[in-house]
Amino acid sequence: MYIFFKNFLIFLIFPYLLLIGYFLTDPFMVIRNYDSFNAPKVSLNRDFVSTESFIKNHKVNNYNSFIFGSSRTMAFRPSSWKKYLKEKDNPFLFDASSENFHGIFSKIKFIDSLKIPLDNVLIVLCRDVSFPGYKNVDGHLFVKHYKVIKSSFFSYHFVFLKAYFNPSFLISWYSFLLTNKKQKWMGSNLEERKIFFDTKSNEQLILNETYDLKKLPNHSYFKQKDIFYDRKGEFLDSISKISKYDFQNMIELIKIFKKNETNFRIIISPLYEQIKFNKEDYSKLKSVFGDFLYDFSGKTNFSINKLNYFESSHYRTNVGDSILSIIYK
Repeated sequence: MYIFFKNFLIFLIFPYLLLIGYFLTDPFMVIRNYDSFNAPKVSLNRDFVSTESFIKNHKVNNYNSFIFGSSRTMAFRPSSWKKYLKEKDNPFLFDASSENFHGIFSKIKFIDSLKIPLDNVLIVLCRDVSFPGYKNVDGHLFVKHYKVIKSSFFSYHFVFLKAYFNPSFLISWYSFLLTNKKQKWMGSNLEERKIFFDTKSNEQLILNETYDLKKLPNHSYFKQKDIFYDRKGEFLDSISKISKYDFQNMIELIKIFKKNETNFRIIISPLYEQIKFNKEDYSKLKSVFGDFLYDFSGKTNFSINKLNYFESSHYRTNVGDSILSIIYK
């Protein structure tokens, strides 16, 4: 009977111990204030990192130039963009994982509401993620910051708490804390790469062999079909994705740009897939953004060369540098 009550008591107390562990260890770095998000042990919510960095630093750094988009914006480095801006301009990378147009528009409205100048704006759109419909993306890596989307503080943090209590994550997280070693069986629960963020511009530096061409002998990495699948040439996306809500937001966005006299550029990403942006959606974008829209989708000089990609989803900074030289020619 003693053993039974002892085990029963442990059973009751254990979840509370795990809850205390969540607040003490803060694995997703969303509870305490951090001077830097460098070298995270788990994959972070990039939207949270960008938003918190902006809120904390905008008064000190006087940002007036912004890059918006998904994780593919890491190809467009603020340090490279600055070459095409005025000397007094201070750029900030305001990206988020799988960022959609609703997220981009919400961030620009948020900045404008704070009376912060939008002198220069670079927006990176992607055929596969930019227009999924009006919704707050699920999952702790994608949920939008409650201060920008105006959602509940508690419902926002509950998303991270739920991710923490996933058995797979718990086993990986506490095994790592006890051994200080990341094992292959931990999978995507922990961050394998060493990631550093410039505390001023939010520019990312990822230290990983796959991100450094010099460490890929004979380009053997690019022969792996599980990373770089065979493509069948360019074809057109037949499905229109831009909703009436997105289109209305585009019109509102132009009004904000006109009010701020914003020097803006809209880029459609050169994805590895070589699928051309939908014609109807392109016409909608063109009708709003005019000659400041640049379409690099489909089969291009960028997408032909596998060396231009880290994997089948993200293109390298040399592509971003080349695109900047084209759109600011």
